[in-house]
Amino acid sequence: MAESFEDKYGLDIDKITEAVKFASYARPSQSSQDAKTDEEKTQANLEQQMYGNITDQAKKANIEGMAGGFATAVSLARAQWESEGRPKDSSGRNSVNYDGSVLVLTTEDDNIRPGYVVASAAGQNNGATLGTGFTSANCVDIWQNIFQQPPGITNAIATLNDEPTIDYLAAKSGTDASTLCHFYLKATLDKNGDNYTDPGTVTDTGNSNSFTYQPANSSVVVYINNN
Repeated sequence: MAESFEDKYGLDIDKITEAVKFASYARPSQSSQDAKTDEEKTQANLEQQMYGNITDQAKKANIEGMAGGFATAVSLARAQWESEGRPKDSSGRNSVNYDGSVLVLTTEDDNIRPGYVVASAAGQNNGATLGTGFTSANCVDIWQNIFQQPPGITNAIATLNDEPTIDYLAAKSGTDASTLCHFYLKATLDKNGDNYTDPGTVTDTGNSNSFTYQPANSSVVVYINNN
């Protein structure tokens, strides 16, 4: 079903038009040229606001789309593992070959459900118990192996600032069942001069849009802060 511009981006074109008219009527003009200039300025300001709103909506759609795809991939990997009889690798860890990537999955423990992605066998190859072996590198590894063509990601803020092809920053917080992977959209991070600043593992302050993944139970939560 086709969507109009205002339906898609939440902008009421009639109200914007009325705002332009009101702005030109409400401000007394010294000459017709001044009136024209004022109206052009008002129109330019409105267009800038509209562009900013669209940009924010696009950033929100980006993070929500990635979070949705991430949650789906994690669920599909676990469903495949279940359907194949919960296979294990040669080390006795839960494992599944998901779309060509051999994934290491969680080991059941206190408040940790089995079968959720923690690494790839070809990558970090560790962290099944969500202990000290699980780091932010695991979060990067998961990202790169559950998506077919994932956006560029790093766990180092310096790399994020140096590489224009990197779109996401990964971080890790907690341990055991409370372990979280944090995924931040680069374009929404705060900046200091020309460089993006490291958000650490903050989710509810600043301007950053992010989502978290909790391997213990597959929970994925989106955080939108720059509306």
